[in-house]
Amino acid sequence: MVKNCIRRLLAHERLGRNARSVLRATRTARLLPDHVKRLMPETGEFSISLPDGRSARLHCPGPEDGVAIRLYWDGFKGYEPETTALFYHLCSRGVCAIDVGAYTGYYTLLAAIANPTNRVISFEPWPPNCEHLIKNIRLNHLANVRAEPLIVSGQAGEMTLYVPDVDLPSSASTLAGFRQAATAIRKASITLDIYATTHGLDRIDVVKIDTEATEHEVLQGMSEIMERDAPMIFCEVLRGRNEAEQQAVLAEHGYRWFWITDRGLICQRDIRGDPDYRFSNYLYVHPRRADLCQMLPDEARRWLSA
Repeated sequence: MVKNCIRRLLAHERLGRNARSVLRATRTARLLPDHVKRLMPETGEFSISLPDGRSARLHCPGPEDGVAIRLYWDGFKGYEPETTALFYHLCSRGVCAIDVGAYTGYYTLLAAIANPTNRVISFEPWPPNCEHLIKNIRLNHLANVRAEPLIVSGQAGEMTLYVPDVDLPSSASTLAGFRQAATAIRKASITLDIYATTHGLDRIDVVKIDTEATEHEVLQGMSEIMERDAPMIFCEVLRGRNEAEQQAVLAEHGYRWFWITDRGLICQRDIRGDPDYRFSNYLYVHPRRADLCQMLPDEARRWLSA
């Protein structure tokens, strides 16, 4: 009952906005647990400051966009800061970045803002998510981004996308049974190798992959890119899903892997997902890319040169 009263109070346009503004402007918001923050999401546009002093604008439709809510309340440090800080840093030197499984576009925005001359390709197959992605791109007036409503996989053609029955789902997957799904739709699919060839992507520096347990298929479909460009690859790794498959593809192409944590990059003998699901991202590095490797922390560079 109390929760419903709070929810109604915060849903009131003027009262809710005033309460959010006061909390956000002080340190009080940092003391609030996430479930409380989700009771009072910002609905509309807001800005966050980036590490180099630039800013990004995002649109939050409501509690369904968990990424935007975290960013609204906690700024740049609100969502995967241990990954986004390094991602933003590496994209500042790149020529082309690719975001596979872009959701509503936070990583896409970071790649494009970090370097306005950087060419960014963003893939998001679920139409409502893709519409929101495009809204965020336009909100930041980014002319260097192209949004593609395609599934990226290890094969080109058509695939089934299984979508949870929620607004703006962040866990849609082509893996049947990955999440309880209410909607299955057929969507066009493509490999990154084919896309790069047909769209004239002559050099790719950074790739981010988050496709909900099918990341190894994306890697399989970019073997030519890995051989040609050896891009830095930021990739989600879920415990007990496809760790071995990812490692097999990467080892074949001479890559090494680091677990991204709040303690920095940790060298791993094998790729293993975090059992606590706190830090789900890895960085895959090829020593051949000296230009990008020099931007990594000292400890990582020493391990790569050993």
